[in-house]
Amino acid sequence: MVTPAEQLLDLELPDGWRVIERILPSAAASGGVFSKGYLVENEDGRRAYLKALDYSGALRTPDPATVLQAMTSAYLHERDLLRRCSERRLDRVVLAVGDGAITVDPANPAGVVQYLILELADGDVRNHLDQMDRVDVAWILRSLHHVTVGLRQLHGQGIAHQDLKLSNVLVFDERYSKVGDLGRAVSRNAPAPHRDLAVAGDRSYAPVELLYGYVPPDWNTRRFACDAYLVGSMVVFFITGLSITSLILQARAVSTLADLGGQLRRDSAVSSRRLRQSRPRLRTRSTGESSGRAGSNREAAL
Repeated sequence: MVTPAEQLLDLELPDGWRVIERILPSAAASGGVFSKGYLVENEDGRRAYLKALDYSGALRTPDPATVLQAMTSAYLHERDLLRRCSERRLDRVVLAVGDGAITVDPANPAGVVQYLILELADGDVRNHLDQMDRVDVAWILRSLHHVTVGLRQLHGQGIAHQDLKLSNVLVFDERYSKVGDLGRAVSRNAPAPHRDLAVAGDRSYAPVELLYGYVPPDWNTRRFACDAYLVGSMVVFFITGLSITSLILQARAVSTLADLGGQLRRDSAVSSRRLRQSRPRLRTRSTGESSGRAGSNREAAL
């Protein structure tokens, strides 16, 4: 069944943009379950990326009203953060160039599609790295610099990204990187739908102490320090191909197995010693006594 969010091709949006192409997510892409992507173009020939919210999945849940409310709240939160970033002209953050809603099917309760129009990138850092013939250290360092500047700009507005990873850092003109996807961001000045979550973003990249249940009470430490950790995770990924959280958890698992193996060896040694001590001792006869008895037997036989 085709959903309203999948029927935007060739439509003209209220703000003058025309939908010219559907953009399908790559096999490695994460997310995209509740949104559809399109390429749009305005009268001046400028192109941008349209993110259309797809409500259809919510209507198939046991409690569609609650899910719809959560999706709408998340959309409004991201839209408002993007508007604030655009007003402040944060040049190292992927900005919105428009937003709105269009009615695709008046007879369908989910026929109104809300959307965000974002700056069009060449791709994300992960795709760019896959296309490199060799490791370009200068490019990597420049990208990391742009990311840290982008986070500094967000933090200056009281916004913590919380979901920084390679797929959320977009590349422009093959040279410039910008921090994108504020869907899991939190703000001191605007309560987010996910504000009470210790880990607002992808748990596979989250600081390890949060995964183990330690949540710093101070907002700055909990949120801004998480972003700093995620920058460090990107540095580690560039070197090892793994996130620092994955490496720590793997090391912890190896350490746990080593400790378990050592404990099993110690327990086995103790058990063996106790078993030997519990066996009844066999009485042994002297060699002379045995020889004498053997000689008597031979004499009796003769």
